This record gives sequence, C-alpha cells and structure tokens, in this order.
Amino acid sequence: MDGKPTCEELEQRIKKLKEEAVSKGEQIQVSGINIEWNVKQGTCTFENLPVAMMWVDTTLAGLMSGVQAMVGTERFGLVLQSEGRKSVEGDWQVISRFPDFRDGFKAIANIAAVAGWGEWDLMSLDENKQQCTFRIKNSWEGLYQKALGINWSSGMLAGKMAGYSSKLFKTNCWAEQTRFIAKGHEFDEFIVKPSNRSIENEIENLLLTDEATRADMAVALQKLQNEILERNYAEKSLCESEMRYRLLADNVRDVIWARDMNLRLTYISPSIMEQQGYTAEEAMARTPEETWPPDSIKLIGKVLAEELEIEKKEKKDPSRSRTIEVEVKCKDGSTKWTEAKMSFLRDQNGQPAGIIGVTRDISERKQSEEALRESEEKYRTVLEANPDPVVVYDMEGNVSYFNPAFTRVFGWTLPERLGNKMDIFVPAEAWRETKMMIEKVQAGERFSNIETLRYNKKGNTIPVSVSGAIYKDKNGNPIGSIINLRDISHQKKLEAQLKQAQKMEAIGTLAGGIAHDFNNILSSVIGYTELALDNEKRGSFQYKNLQEVLSAGNRAKDLVKQILTFSRQVDQQQKPIQVKPIVKEALRMLRASIPSNVEIEENVQSDALVMGDPTQIHQILMNLCTNAAHAMEDNAGLLTVTLLDAELDSGVISNHPNLKPGAYIKITVSDTGYGISPDVMEKIFNPFFTTKEKGKGTGLGLSVVHGIVRSHGGDIYVYSEPGKGSTFEVCLPVIESRFKPEERAERPIPTGTERILFIDDEPVIINLSKQILESLGYDVVARNSSIEALELFKENKDRFDLVITDMTMPHMTGEKLAEKLMQIRPDIPVALCTGFSFMIDEQKALDMGIRAFISKPILKREIAEAIRKVLDENQ
Repeated sequence: MDGKPTCEELEQRIKKLKEEAVSKGEQIQVSGINIEWNVKQGTCTFENLPVAMMWVDTTLAGLMSGVQAMVGTERFGLVLQSEGRKSVEGDWQVISRFPDFRDGFKAIANIAAVAGWGEWDLMSLDENKQQCTFRIKNSWEGLYQKALGINWSSGMLAGKMAGYSSKLFKTNCWAEQTRFIAKGHEFDEFIVKPSNRSIENEIENLLLTDEATRADMAVALQKLQNEILERNYAEKSLCESEMRYRLLADNVRDVIWARDMNLRLTYISPSIMEQQGYTAEEAMARTPEETWPPDSIKLIGKVLAEELEIEKKEKKDPSRSRTIEVEVKCKDGSTKWTEAKMSFLRDQNGQPAGIIGVTRDISERKQSEEALRESEEKYRTVLEANPDPVVVYDMEGNVSYFNPAFTRVFGWTLPERLGNKMDIFVPAEAWRETKMMIEKVQAGERFSNIETLRYNKKGNTIPVSVSGAIYKDKNGNPIGSIINLRDISHQKKLEAQLKQAQKMEAIGTLAGGIAHDFNNILSSVIGYTELALDNEKRGSFQYKNLQEVLSAGNRAKDLVKQILTFSRQVDQQQKPIQVKPIVKEALRMLRASIPSNVEIEENVQSDALVMGDPTQIHQILMNLCTNAAHAMEDNAGLLTVTLLDAELDSGVISNHPNLKPGAYIKITVSDTGYGISPDVMEKIFNPFFTTKEKGKGTGLGLSVVHGIVRSHGGDIYVYSEPGKGSTFEVCLPVIESRFKPEERAERPIPTGTERILFIDDEPVIINLSKQILESLGYDVVARNSSIEALELFKENKDRFDLVITDMTMPHMTGEKLAEKLMQIRPDIPVALCTGFSFMIDEQKALDMGIRAFISKPILKREIAEAIRKVLDENQ
C-alpha cells in the first residue's frame, strides 16, 4: 500500500521498542491511570498525567505497551493539552485517529484550538477526499518549558527518560505529515523530528542501539537531568524576576503599561489610580480616544509612524526608546500633562508586536515651566521693548544675547555675534573705561552712566552711556553680566547745540552792546549828514557827496539790524517787498568781502513783489554767496547770482512737494567749487552741521537760510556733484508780478513849536538831536542825566509837551524815568529812543504807556513824523 507499513508491522515495531526500552532503561511501575474514551470523536482522556505522558511514542506513530492495546492498532495519536491550562497538571487528550469528516472535524479543531498547539488550515479543506491539513502552531519547546513547571519525582524522571519522546523537549523541531491508510480510512500523522545535537536524541540513539550500556544510559540521563535542573532553575529565576518586576510595577508611582499596535492596553499598573483616577480595570477598557485629547493622539500617531519608518531600515537600534510629552484625560474630567517613555515590544522574529512604556506625571514641572516661560517672556518683552541696546555676556565675555535695539543702533544681528566677544566694537581710545567696567563686573559690582565710545558695524563712532551688573545662578554664583548701552548721540548733539546756543547768546549780547554804541555813532554820521544836506544846494558836488555818506550810513544801519537779527534780538515783520534792489545791494557788499580771485556774474531781472522781510532776504543772499565764495577760496572760480521769474506748474511741483503751482521768483546762487558729497548733502540744512575747519563756521548758515525760506512760504533746493560745484535755488511765491513804485510827491518833513525835554547820556547825541529838533521848530531842553531830568520835571511838570528819553543810561534807565514821569503827570506823552536794549522792546514800551518807540540811529524824517504823531494824538 504505497510502500507504507501496515498496522501489524507497526504493532511489531512498537513491541520491539518497548522491549528495548525495558531492557536498557529503568523499569517503571505504571499504576493509577484513569481513562475516559470517546469513540465517536476518536479521543481518550488520561487523568493521571505523569503516567500517561511516559507512554507517548517517540515517533508519535503509535502508543506504547498497554496504551496501544487500549486504543487498538489502527489508532495513532498526538498529545494536546486540554483547555490551554498554564501548568502540566490537568487532563491531556490523545487524538487516536482521524475521525470521519462530518462527525469529528469540528471536535478535533476545537481540541486543537483550545490546547493552543495547533490550528487547522481551512483553506486546504477537501470534502471529496475527506482530509485537511493540520500544522503545529508552536514549537515543542513550549511544552517542555511547561513541563518544567512541576516537581518531578525520580520515578517520573526515569519514566520520562525512558518513554517520553525527545522530540517534545527540543526547541528546533518541525512537523512532517505522513499519510497512512489502514482499513480503508485516510488519516494524518505528525512526526516531530529533533535536532541531532540534542541530548534527547542521544538517549533515543542509545535506545536504538545494541551497543549501549547501562553506564552510557546513566550518563545520558544524568546530562538530561542536569539540563532539566538548569532550565528549571532558570525558569524559576525568571518567575521570581517577573514577580519582582510586577511587584515594582504595582507599587511605583509612575504608570507602567503595555499596549498593542492599535494602542489598546494589554497591561497597566495600579498606580494609574493615583495618577489619573481610574482603576486598572477601568483603564484597560478605555479606548485611545477616551485616554488622550486629539492633539496628543495626533502626536502619538506621528511618533509611532516615525518609529515604524525607522523599522524599515537595515541599521537600527531595536532597544531604542522615545520620550514624548502628552496630555491625558483624568477621571474627574481634567487633563494632566505626562511624560511617556516608550519602546517596542517585539515578537520572536524581532518585529514590533506592541509598545511598552512608563508614564510620569509632570504637571508640577509643566506648571513650573509655564511660570518660568511667562517670567522669561515678561523679561524678554522688557528687553526687546527697551529702546536702549542691551547685551548679555557670559563670564568669559562672550555674547549670549542682545536685543533688537542693539541691532538698530550698532548694526550687528544676534546670529552674527552669538558666542563671540565684542572687542571689535571698542575703539582704542575707549579701552580705559572699558577695562574699568570689566573689572567692576568681575568684582561683582554694579556701575552706571559711564560715558565712552563704541563702533557700529560700519565703523562709525557712537557715544554711549554704559550701565551694567552681573547676574547669578540659583546658588548665587555669577554666570554672566547684563550691559545697557544708551546711545547718547542725540544728547551729545543737544549739548553741542546748547553750547553753541549759549555761545550765540553771548555773541548776541555782545552784538546788542555793539549795536547800541554803533547806532549812537551812526546817529551822529547820519544826523549831521542830514543837517549838512539841508544847507547844500541840490545837485551840487557837495550835496552828492553828502548823499553818498547818508546812503552808507543807512547801509550800516541795516547791517546793524542784520547783526541783531542773526543774534535773534529783534523780531521781523513781513511786508510786500521787491527783491531786486536787495539782491543788488547784497552783491555790492559782497564785492568788497570775497577774494579777488572769485569772479561775480549776475543776472538780476525780476521786478516781482514777495511778502517778506528785507533784512532776512538780504541774509539769505549773504549766507549763500559767502558759502559759495568759501568753496572757491583755494582756486579761482565763478560765482553766479540770478533773480528770475518762474512759473511752476503741477509737473514741476511734483518734484517740489513743499510748493504749490503758481508764480515764483527764483534766486539762484552757483559756484564752481569742490561740490558736496551725497552723504554730506543729507545733513547740510541740519543746525550746527558744518564741514569747515574749527573756527571757520558755526554750522548755522544754511540752517538759518532754510528756516527763513520756509517762513516765507518758499523752498530751497541744492544740486551738486563732487568736483563740479554747487547750485542753490530759492523759490519764493510772488504776490504781484511787477513792482509799481508809488507815484507821489515827496512829503515835507513835519514841524512844530511844542516844548520838548530830551534826555540822553551821550553828549554827541544831545547836541545832534537838539539841532535837528530845533531845526524843525521845537523848543528843546536837553539833559544828559536821567536824575537831573526827573528833578527838572518835578519842579515844573507842566512846562513840557513831550519827553524823549534814551533807554540805556546810568543811574536810571529810560523805562524807569518814563514810569516816574507818568506818575507825576499821567497825561505827559513819552517817547523812548534806543539803539538796542535787552530789557524792553516796542510792544512792552507801548504796553506800559509809552507813546512812541524810536530806533537809533535817529533819522530826521523818522523822528519828526513820530513826534508829530504823538503830539497830535495827545490833543
């Protein structure tokens, strides 16, 4: 029958093996065996496990001795553990034959499934042939390890060695199906083949040979006994270790857990109750969605996906772990931050089969971190909002941090200097102060407001005020310094401006004093010239000469007025003026003051009127032309001055946003000097900015010009290239396109016969004024002392119709004298005459009751008209 042995042949073989085992091994007394036989399912149950196990055939081809007789020669069996119990104690079933397909298949499958040792491959089910495939699910190593869990007796050990198949003890086993045909039935037998290296195989070979002695068998059995004892010890140690670790897991505060690859719990330690409020049983029943908030689930999924990607790599660390921070949902509805350290659980092939991890409650740490983060954020906000540059150094002087203000002021970004020293921004001349600050930091001392210099990234020097202190760790050890560097460029500029302003104030005071004395001198020049003209025939040679003297005196008068304007000692009033004569007058003055190697070319055409102040227009021209002349003083050059009418439309105005479309006059001053560089061009109108050497310029000229032009509703523009000279254009709005001189006969100088008291401390002014007033018909009494004049007025207060007094006099000023005179006689008209005074101006004089304010130098027509006006108003 296909070369397969018959049942009778197998019976003989079993009998022979039994006799060999009895003759070469220990004789075992078999007793106490209870058998339950199920004919329909083809199974029998042995209640006395040790006795039954020693009868299992070494090839699983049949049953030995009495078992064979009970089940019959047609039955061949496989031992399976019933109900999948964890120890070897309990019932074992021997499948004696392959039952009929219809009545026995399900029973056999159930037995195999419950036992956990085999599974049926339903895909290979063939109803026509009434057969299927059965394969061993686990190795016999499992059975062997389970067998070691009991306390073997010496008899059992001997019986096991004699009759228990060595194939049940070996890890490297495999199943081979062999088909038998007996009495017309088909069934499967599973033969378990051991490795040739096993001690069990050695025993089997001894049983199958006639040359083995009892000593050989004893040695082999002793080896196996030692191996079983060793493995029993290892199993016991493993159990104890598992108990220790379980005890640790059950009592540690951190939560120890295991999950499958779908993140469902397979184990969790009891500490879950303390951490999250759930019992272990409650936690095991919760889904991932019930365990973590969505963000945490998303993070866990991301990490798991990353780890699975790593698994695809050839080179990886199978023992690696990942630590993440996730929130968990607690039983009371709150959430709690935890730290989970996880790694894969692996199957026998090393593939991820689950996840094991430890979860720690980090709520307090998170709260501390949040508090620290808020604190850091608060101080970072303070630092980043600080307008002053702030640098944080370590104790080695390396940059740890600086704020955005540092980048704004000095130019370096934090990545450029992080971890580096900042020696590069300390100028050589600033090292003395810098070393002193370093020493203070190293000594743990604070310092503040130390003024020094620092370079910016472009190499420009910036004045700074430095303050600093060390900062310490929690143990009080210094770990770095915080340095505040305040940019005091603007402060230094203001200080320079203040000094300059104080200097200008001093100059103004000096100018005021000079103006007072100079106006007295001019009063004599102009007054006596006017008196001389009264005695000369018009058109005569002498008359023309005297007119030139008078014209020069008037120019000098205007010059004094400009000096007072420059020193800000007088207020200016705008009125309709023609710019043309002002330009011509300025050019006449310039010819005498600029170097002879500078040629002046003029083109003065416009007759238009503008609303302005003649003195300030004159100042514009003088400043621009003087600057142009300075630009050419080292070499010969050409100064060009033009005055033209200009119509600015919207197209032109687009380039001049401060102007409106309309009619303008355009004053242009050009030179052929060295020009202006682009970086200087941006600063030329700034107050106190100058490129001239010390002592050759104040830096106020162009700033003053710019201010005057803007106050006149115009604008100023400059065009220049280095080496090609400069051109300044001043545009002023026109109020009338053409000047129309008033056509009227010259008015006669008014006269009178009233009595006037005239007071001045200068004898020259007294003599001149007395002559002028008497030439006008007035009765004049003059005094050079305010005290004498007061006493005279007290003696005869009604003697005088008008009092004219100088302002600046010794012992009593004109202002005080006027007050006392009006106290004596409230209706007495008083006129105040002054070359210049810091104490009083025209408005203040009028407010206190003074009727007229007459400026020196005294002009005959001006004083005559003022006197007549006051006297006529007083009637």
